[in-house]
Amino acid sequence: MFFKLAVRNVKRQFGNYLIYFMTVALTVALLFAINGVIYSEKMQFYTSADETIRDMMVWFVAMIGFVVAFVLSYATSFMLKLRKREFGIYLTLGMSRRDIRSIFIYETLFICLAALGIGLLCGIFLHQGLMALAMNLMKMEFTIAPYSKKGLCATISIVAGIFLMASVVSLRYLKRVSIYDLVYGERRVEKSVKHPLLWFLCTLAALAALIGSLVFLNQFICESLQKEKNMDTAFLLAFGIFAISVMVFHMGLAKSIMSILLQNKRLKARGSNTFVFRQLSDTLSSNAVMLGMLAFLMTFAVIGTNVSFLQKASREESLIQVCPYDIMYCKDLITQEYAYENSFSMEKGERIIEEYCPIVNQFSYAMYTTGRRDFYQYTQWGKGFDGLTDSFMALSDFNAFITPLGYEPLKLQDTYFIVSIQSALRQIDWEQMVFCEGAKEYHFQGISEAYPRFHQLGYYFFVVVPDAAVDTMQQSHAMTAYSLADKKFDGYALMESLSYIAENPFGGNSRKCCDYSIQEFDRITENSTSAFFVVGALFIAAVFLLMALAILALKILSNLAEDKCRYKVLYHLGAGEQEQSSALFWQTFSFFILPFVFAALMSVPIGLIGVEIALGMHLETMAKQVPVIACVIAVGMTALYIMYYVATYLLAKRVIISAEQ
Repeated sequence: MFFKLAVRNVKRQFGNYLIYFMTVALTVALLFAINGVIYSEKMQFYTSADETIRDMMVWFVAMIGFVVAFVLSYATSFMLKLRKREFGIYLTLGMSRRDIRSIFIYETLFICLAALGIGLLCGIFLHQGLMALAMNLMKMEFTIAPYSKKGLCATISIVAGIFLMASVVSLRYLKRVSIYDLVYGERRVEKSVKHPLLWFLCTLAALAALIGSLVFLNQFICESLQKEKNMDTAFLLAFGIFAISVMVFHMGLAKSIMSILLQNKRLKARGSNTFVFRQLSDTLSSNAVMLGMLAFLMTFAVIGTNVSFLQKASREESLIQVCPYDIMYCKDLITQEYAYENSFSMEKGERIIEEYCPIVNQFSYAMYTTGRRDFYQYTQWGKGFDGLTDSFMALSDFNAFITPLGYEPLKLQDTYFIVSIQSALRQIDWEQMVFCEGAKEYHFQGISEAYPRFHQLGYYFFVVVPDAAVDTMQQSHAMTAYSLADKKFDGYALMESLSYIAENPFGGNSRKCCDYSIQEFDRITENSTSAFFVVGALFIAAVFLLMALAILALKILSNLAEDKCRYKVLYHLGAGEQEQSSALFWQTFSFFILPFVFAALMSVPIGLIGVEIALGMHLETMAKQVPVIACVIAVGMTALYIMYYVATYLLAKRVIISAEQ
């Protein structure tokens, strides 16, 4: 009996349940899609070198599932508010609270099952979309991806947990609420905002703190790129001030803006402005804390998404810096003789490479050492890093390396040049450093971080000197750079073929080593990691936006009964259907857009900061991509916002507005 009644209620009030149903269905689709990516055999293969990423994504999805359960439990309370008079009448007619709880459980179960089915169906297509995005980010050809049973089971488990938590919260409310509150609880006494001027001053102070924290964060990031500063207390404090300011700004604005507008006699005299301002004054002030939290949620969803794409773009462009040639070989001439007995010769390695792709060009170069620390003694690593000794490269080798990459050849005349990967080295006064080798002195000519990596040795810097200077030095590393005929080969398989097991001469565990850096292998590895981060960030941002927009929509719909009474009064005062519709639009639109507009506008400063970061890292191509990325994210957010707002407005209009009240 109760099940049939629940099904009938859902059909009869489907309009009221539409937002809730739409949110659950989209959440299920997102969960199914992201779980499909995580458990995809293709993605697991390409991220096999770093299982931490997949494990982290699994925990992220579980955590997001908990957040969704909490938010939907909160949203369920709005659904109860829509139905509380009906439930109060059931109780007065003799139904027990247990019967009421059974009806509501059946209704939510029916909605969740329907949303699960629709969500899984949409998730099938969304999963293919996310896989296509991941493959595109990895620059690999996309084929229809099979679906994972583990992903399906994980999705169903999370949805079951969400339903269980939402049901527990609803049952607890129905157990404690009184009949009077159910029947008359929608009657609310409008309370005026106390001290609106003080709240407006708080809004201005929060806005100033927002701007100040953004300026400080931008300057800190720029200085970090130049001086290699790490995240410190000042950075965390500025970030905390930014987060708090976002919430306080929206809370203060919600508490003050309508009271200030109501003081403008000319503005409130137009049409139904007074009615709209009073409606908004009540709803905005009573929901100020909620609006501040939602603004915080959406703002950081935008920041996270932008940062993930920035991370992807920076990794992709910096890959050329890390491994500028197709393959780079490096052999340690000092330690490799006893530490890596299983390594094979360069000739054998070249034969293996030729099996995958022809070699069209190659040249050899070397690194040298004096065994001293003449340069390191001037740096922050001069103490406590006894294993670090100065490294040198001959000028002819240096120019042979950089010229094919499009750099101008370097010229030295009794001078030396420092090639660094640390911007902090620029702060050192190298002019006082006179390098002596072979009874000859060499003076400082310059320093640069713009050159690509010449090796994978982990040096902070090395010194380019005239060829004559290395004659008295010991050769520490033999290196060769290879250019291949085609980049379309299996980088994973080639890396496996060139790897060997290195026995530890001191009795420790053996490990897999490779004397080669393969650009194609690094590209796939880096891009697969970046793809996980981008897809994960998009998932988190989409879920956060869904939850925020759903709460806004359900909050509006939960007050329909009270708003209907007020619009009935407006009708009797002479307002026609068109004027009522206009008033309802501005009332709902203003409430809906308040926490959203700041989050969307945050794409502008985030984009500007991203450009500064890209230019500071000498990534010009990335600097051009950042504004495009920010615009695409803002447009995607706006599309989701419009979808939710249009659905909310049409539902509210259907219930509240009519030609004859």
